[in-house]
Amino acid sequence: MQGKGLWLGVGAGVLALLAAGYFLFFNKEKPQGTSSSLTSPSTSSPIPTEGTSVEGEESEVREITIEAEEYSYSTEGISVKKGEKVKLTLVNNGRMSHDFVVDDTDIATSLVGPGKSVSVEFTIDEAGSYTFFCSVGNHRALGMEGTLEVTE
Repeated sequence: MQGKGLWLGVGAGVLALLAAGYFLFFNKEKPQGTSSSLTSPSTSSPIPTEGTSVEGEESEVREITIEAEEYSYSTEGISVKKGEKVKLTLVNNGRMSHDFVVDDTDIATSLVGPGKSVSVEFTIDEAGSYTFFCSVGNHRALGMEGTLEVTE
């Protein structure tokens, strides 16, 4: 009988370790996607406003906030100037994970879960029209896209 108690204790210990590992693995912050320049995910309030400068930066950074819900962004168009430093914050007000990707560039956020936000900093040095979209599943096909206009 003493051996049975030992095995029950070992089994309980193994289960506790598995539960702790599961919790740590699935609750850690995901790394950012690739981009020109990335910042770490932000979940703090208040939501940044346009035209403010980021602390510690040498030049002004334009802050833009976009909200995401199921199959739509809060705007279908963004306009920035060529060479302008931009910090884009994606706030997920939906029930699914979303991201923000700009076609034909390396600008992308990581996936952001419901009720959270993530930021990406970038500068585009070529004027033109770029399509932004959510790369999750068929979200883009369901209307989750827009146009980023880069002007001279």
